[in-house]
Amino acid sequence: MIQAVGIDLVHVDRVTKLVQAYPDQLERIFTVNELRASRRKSKGTPLAELFAAKEAVFKVLGTGWQQGLNWTDIEVLKTKVNLKARAKKIAKELAISKIIVDTSSTKTKAVAQAIGIKS
Repeated sequence: MIQAVGIDLVHVDRVTKLVQAYPDQLERIFTVNELRASRRKSKGTPLAELFAAKEAVFKVLGTGWQQGLNWTDIEVLKTKVNLKARAKKIAKELAISKIIVDTSSTKTKAVAQAIGIKS
């Protein structure tokens, strides 16, 4: 059963500018596994899609990224979401046992939808 849905849209150039301005701080937003997987993709805008996916998951959890969560508490690998630390605790409190995501992008925009499935 679906417990919650989140969606997010980002401008690819916004994420590109962040990556260019702060290349040494990417691991504050993306996990090592996410960065490794995004480098293997040959097309699309994988970091913008990941950014949108994380934002969509924050919406599923009903928290935004400010309420004690770190960006890396949410790891998105393809359509699978791994929750860590506080994000995992919040999902459990909401009876969400699984979150799936789907992303898509153009040259200018990336969109992601996350669905929280109730246990």
